[in-house]
Amino acid sequence: MAAIPNKNGFTLAELLVVMVILALLAAVSTPFIKGYMRDAENGRAKSALIQIAEAYKNFKTDYPNATISGQVTAESRGACGDNAISYKGGNEADVLVNCKYLRPIKWSKMKYTFNVGGSCGACSVSHASMTGTDSGGDYASPYCACVDEYGNIKDSLSNQ
Repeated sequence: MAAIPNKNGFTLAELLVVMVILALLAAVSTPFIKGYMRDAENGRAKSALIQIAEAYKNFKTDYPNATISGQVTAESRGACGDNAISYKGGNEADVLVNCKYLRPIKWSKMKYTFNVGGSCGACSVSHASMTGTDSGGDYASPYCACVDEYGNIKDSLSNQ
């Protein structure tokens, strides 16, 4: 009877095969993971957009003559006091945050510029719109999404 050699580890060839398989799996799955991350960021931004539109609708119900789009008018200042003129994050929606119609949103995490009212091409009339600010992908500046007067979200990619 022949003795079985004592084999305590893996050979170099076996380790290389495992590493090649892992590298192939990583290479194949990376685009999918990036796509899921992009979709999650788009979803988070669209959720914020819907919240902004709802807050603006409530604001307009309470103060029909006040406007926020472009600049804060005297009526807006009267509606919310001196807090209405502060744009903390550089977004018009900060007026709605300061007036307590909208919860604070981390604008720095979003790759979009949000506007209250106006339109972006996907909607002719909207309560809120967002435009991409990054130089590539779904966030590029031609990309926009808006919430129309019926509460439907539309964007320039899907043209829903």
